[in-house]
Amino acid sequence: MRFDLILFVLFLGLASSASAASSFILLAMVGEINRRRDDHSQIPYFWFSWWTVWREYRLLYPDGRYSRALIVVTCLAFVFAVACFYQLFGVHPKYSLPSR
Repeated sequence: MRFDLILFVLFLGLASSASAASSFILLAMVGEINRRRDDHSQIPYFWFSWWTVWREYRLLYPDGRYSRALIVVTCLAFVFAVACFYQLFGVHPKYSLPSR
């Protein structure tokens, strides 16, 4: 197996894993917010805005761990996705995938 294909699959897997981790952290943040709210004003688990959850969580928990973890994991997902894109479309010609 070629080295460039291995790198592409590795970056794709890392980007997917980091994206899934950020989704799980967001759901945990929604759960923490909903514990503090009454039944009529809770945030639904499947229809929420990323920014609304972020703002509410930072208001309720200014030094919360989930907000820092979400920033780190989202940045990692972005970095690995960009690396995967570069690997796929040949920005680095030495290690790019062959064109067909």
